[in-house]
Amino acid sequence: MSVDISGKVIVSFETEDEDEDEIEISAEEFEVEYLSSGERQLGPENCYQIYYESDSFSLRKEIYEYPAGVLNSGSEWTTENCTVTVDDLDIEIGLSDEQDPEDEEN
Repeated sequence: MSVDISGKVIVSFETEDEDEDEIEISAEEFEVEYLSSGERQLGPENCYQIYYESDSFSLRKEIYEYPAGVLNSGSEWTTENCTVTVDDLDIEIGLSDEQDPEDEEN
């Protein structure tokens, strides 16, 4: 399985000086992590987490693949010490040799 991300997210956050700052985070800066899988009627439903962490803030989003190869849904951004002002990410899930995501962790 592959999770492909393109685009950007813009967040605003408070600096150590208590000033408001804004930063653009490109798709390449996000990490993708496989979280879990559960069996459903059309096969497994896989959950992935897309996240970015810095010293000042963090943000994460869960996405679900069901059935295999189809981006089914996603959660809202969960943020710590920031606010998402622009969400221009394009997320795609692709099949690669029908591998089980749990096997990719090992």
